[in-house]
Amino acid sequence: MRERIYGTETEYAFQYFTTPAEPARVFRGTEIYLFYLFRRALEAQGYRKLYEDKYNNFSIFLANGARLYVDRGGHPEYATAECRTWRDALVQEKAGERIIAELCPFIERELQTIGYRGNLLIAKNNVDGAGSTYGSHENYLVERRDSEESAAFFARLARHLVPFLVTRQIFCGSGKVDPAVGYQISQRADYISTLFSANTTTKGIINTKEESLAHEQRFRRLHLILGDSNMSDFSLALKLGTTGIVLRLMEDEALKPGLELEDPLLALRVISRDPSCQSRVRLRGGRAWTAIEIQEHYLEAAHRYYATREPDPLEAEILRHWEETLRLLAEDPWQLHRRIDWVIKRWLLERQRQREGLAWPAPQLRQLDIKYHAIYPQGLFARLEQGGWVDRWVEEEEIEQAKYQPPADTRARVRHDFINAVLDNRLEGTATWVTLCWGPELRHSVELWDPFMPFNQAVANIGKQQ
Repeated sequence: MRERIYGTETEYAFQYFTTPAEPARVFRGTEIYLFYLFRRALEAQGYRKLYEDKYNNFSIFLANGARLYVDRGGHPEYATAECRTWRDALVQEKAGERIIAELCPFIERELQTIGYRGNLLIAKNNVDGAGSTYGSHENYLVERRDSEESAAFFARLARHLVPFLVTRQIFCGSGKVDPAVGYQISQRADYISTLFSANTTTKGIINTKEESLAHEQRFRRLHLILGDSNMSDFSLALKLGTTGIVLRLMEDEALKPGLELEDPLLALRVISRDPSCQSRVRLRGGRAWTAIEIQEHYLEAAHRYYATREPDPLEAEILRHWEETLRLLAEDPWQLHRRIDWVIKRWLLERQRQREGLAWPAPQLRQLDIKYHAIYPQGLFARLEQGGWVDRWVEEEEIEQAKYQPPADTRARVRHDFINAVLDNRLEGTATWVTLCWGPELRHSVELWDPFMPFNQAVANIGKQQ
């Protein structure tokens, strides 16, 4: 595919604490009440929105093309608008952080009126103190080949993509304090229990859900659920950008066969438990490579591929940073303490550990772990960012704009125009990823099966006959 659709889905930890010294508690309100709070907060902040369903108002589409809903377990979840580039997806995800953070003061005040005499904490991470995990999902539109059945497609993914996914945590893991081993690179590694899974409750490296949300004959949606939530622009950009490049290599059959992990699940854990990035994992055939060496295998394949074709500027940018990151990881991971989440966090925690003489299981370190990811109140990463202690990839003005505007070159733009038209003309309306309905009894509708199409004439005509 010369073009691709990118998108992310991020679940946020929703907790409260009664005193600053007390560990955060999971909010135990019902999902319906939590969604009610977010809906009220959106209204209070003036965000334009439509419900996904007229009768089951549990999910909202915003005018920037994104979806906000409450997932199982009471986690608010933000799914970005459809994006044609990894960079747009990065900006849209960061906009989601800002939107949810803006809603929190209103939600906190509402909770206090019903007896929650503490403070709200919302974190963009993947684990809580009770052993639960929540997701950071990625979506990539890939081509559907007429001659390829689903079984053959996923067999090809296992052969070519799994080693890349297992090892990319060395630059997109978000880090975790682990009482048993001290510090891990990835938050999700210990929770991935199978190679493939048909749902997100059973956590697989690759999800096999058949839901393209686009032309079924042309596309399928690759849904990945193994990754960590990222605070760092660099970690998120490398996660999305390198995965997009490897998918292109797969589609154009530019990956040499023969690099398969003997035990992908074991390799996932071994790599996560070694912040030096020097541990070796076994390949089929008896060889043992480090995660860096496996990533270099994919990078070299990308260089061979682009030696005969010109990468676009965003691909060239990712290739350059991918290569530099692997080189620095091989030399000394501490050199990435301004860029990569797990290194930034470990740098912070090590300073605290040495200052107070703490062992890794110390409760103070586990609290700092959570606070690194906090988007409300302001967390440690945000303070580092504001203080110029971490490198950025996108500008604040881009993020602010993305709170209200979708990418201009996907169907998210049609959804944006539709929401505004329905609200401006005081019409009844609902919106989903594919279907838009409006008018009395929702009798009018359009379906948007092409995610690359940013214009729809029927939507443009709404209100002109009023």
